[in-house]
Amino acid sequence: MGQVLREGVPFAAGNVLGAVPLNLPTVAVSLGMGLSAAGEFQAASKLFLALGVIPGAVGAVAFPHMAAKVGPSPSEAWRRFHQGNGLLLLVGIWAGLVLAVLSGPLVGLLFGDGYRGAGPVLMILAAGSPAFFLNHTASQALGAVGRQGNAVLAFHFLGLRPSGGGALDAGGLVDGAGRRYSRDNRRVDLRVDSLGGPGGERSIRRGRRSLLPEEPYRPSRPDPRDILKILLIDLNSVSEDERGKARALSREPGVDLTLLRPHAFRDGIWVRRAGARDVDDGYRTVVGRLAGKSPNRVVFLSGLREAFDPVPDVVHVLTDENFWLTTQV
Repeated sequence: MGQVLREGVPFAAGNVLGAVPLNLPTVAVSLGMGLSAAGEFQAASKLFLALGVIPGAVGAVAFPHMAAKVGPSPSEAWRRFHQGNGLLLLVGIWAGLVLAVLSGPLVGLLFGDGYRGAGPVLMILAAGSPAFFLNHTASQALGAVGRQGNAVLAFHFLGLRPSGGGALDAGGLVDGAGRRYSRDNRRVDLRVDSLGGPGGERSIRRGRRSLLPEEPYRPSRPDPRDILKILLIDLNSVSEDERGKARALSREPGVDLTLLRPHAFRDGIWVRRAGARDVDDGYRTVVGRLAGKSPNRVVFLSGLREAFDPVPDVVHVLTDENFWLTTQV
């Protein structure tokens, strides 16, 4: 029993310590970029970790043979370990290549369009699959020759574990150089429809300005399934017939209806709830949260008026410059 405890404690400690690098990247992404980005990162990480079945199976077969050779010749254990490296490396390269190529469709198939931003993250993680494979079996070899402590360090803290170094690199994709990918994949295009009486041009311009990204971006006309429709409407200035049209629109398949009272913005309720600095920031945050819940959504912002010509229909696209507002959710 004493020998079992002595030999097993390092591996038990490794499993406990492994929870730190396993969850730290997700926590860092969540704190830095929000829950939406953390969810996409977690989805990509889970898909990549599924590749661990391959080196895990190899290690389960090789470990007893390597351990059996420790007594007569520790070098024999290392020789057997190196013999399998070529095949494992070849499998790791191809597995990573297939996962990188299929990252976008695979994420969409398993998680839906709401997790499209996980595709580029998964592509970066897949590039580390050869190191992930070799690191897994290297830790088995260290354990076989009695160097359990080194095996724990190699497996969890040398930057080759996908949820450690590799995952942090993928987090850099989301937060740094890869913003181009995440922006393209996670962008929601907002079509602003308007209806109502005179006045309030400032409100629309404020919404337009707050929804624009820091870097100018002019997207092509998006797929209608990816459009978030925002209907600016003053319920006090429209006829009952127009209200009926609005209700009919909200019952279309794939369209959701949300009604926000005007005093919510005026009194700063949404601003405080979103933890925003000002009304503009609160407006952007609220719209972003609504967009994150459903790609097809009609939002009625009652009490916001517009200064354009009266329109006969409940749905009216602002045609100046064919303007499409964009925001990152």
